[in-house]
Amino acid sequence: MTATLVGFVLGIAVLAAAVRLHDRTARRRTARAAEQAARPHTQPADVPALVLAAACCEIWWTSAGTDHEPTCHHKEP
Repeated sequence: MTATLVGFVLGIAVLAAAVRLHDRTARRRTARAAEQAARPHTQPADVPALVLAAACCEIWWTSAGTDHEPTCHHKEP
């Protein structure tokens, strides 16, 4: 009877450990998904496209971003 009781208690302990491990894994998975969803989606291939989309005029390129052409829509008044 004592051996049966010890086996039962060990079985409960193993089950409790498995439940805790499952909960911890599920929390990590949820936290990882939330963190990835909160990050802006920029792939390395998207970065040059973003830079080119924000580019201005010829003078802006050749002046390292300090001057604009008179007709440039990014020029501040």
